[in-house]
Amino acid sequence: RYSGNLYYVEIANTAAPDLDKNHVVEAKLGTEGSLSVTCSALTYAEIVLRDAPTNISEIKLASLMKSMYNYHVAAKLALGE
Repeated sequence: RYSGNLYYVEIANTAAPDLDKNHVVEAKLGTEGSLSVTCSALTYAEIVLRDAPTNISEIKLASLMKSMYNYHVAAKLALGE
């Protein structure tokens, strides 16, 4: 998908225990070939949490990513994984 000046991938209906499951995403780069990336929903959380937040928007995003990770962990524990 494309929004503004960014491209992004949307993987719908990912269950909480599966947020760490990797997906291979391939983007065609016109006549220059393609790019293949392996990532999961938690890849974005890791990137967000890698650096210390510097403003209120980043603090809120980091808090959301921590919540998503904790939700994932709790779901795995509840399923005995």
